[in-house]
Amino acid sequence: MPRAVKRQVGTAPPEGALLYERRYDDGPLRFADREWSWAGHLTSEFMLEVDIPLRKSERPAFERHHPSHCNLHGSSCEELRQRDPEPVTAGKLLAQALARDAHAIDRLWKPASQSQLRATLETGYDGLYDALIFENDIGFAGALTRGASCLAAMYRALALYDAGQLGDAHELLATIFVIRPAILTP
Repeated sequence: MPRAVKRQVGTAPPEGALLYERRYDDGPLRFADREWSWAGHLTSEFMLEVDIPLRKSERPAFERHHPSHCNLHGSSCEELRQRDPEPVTAGKLLAQALARDAHAIDRLWKPASQSQLRATLETGYDGLYDALIFENDIGFAGALTRGASCLAAMYRALALYDAGQLGDAHELLATIFVIRPAILTP
């Protein structure tokens, strides 16, 4: 495993973190002769301390996780165990956009061309459906029936899912009463 530390630009490394040992040159990122380079067989992740406006985005892209190891979570990494993590990632991005009413990236959810096999919106919807509906063992038998109340609960559930609180999202969705569950199928 490379001896590197994931850190935000301009901050000190977390206590106990191993700093990158440049003399071994075995990490994903390298600075030599005033040039930065990175190992192509690993995907490095960099965090910036500045906001990047989504309206300046050109297209969404969901990079595949390294197939055999995770520097951040090790063997407990959820993405290593998933066969197709792209819908999960797209679903989380869609949940965040919907929960925050972020319309700056609406254009990015549409297919770039007719030849695009699968639209980003469809991929995100599949991820949301799997997480919030298909994997929801609690069901929908709650007291909420008014459209506005159900919609508010759904938006809050999306925010919970985006925050990594899937169980809480399921519990909130259980407060909705669905007369015809068939409307929830794709």
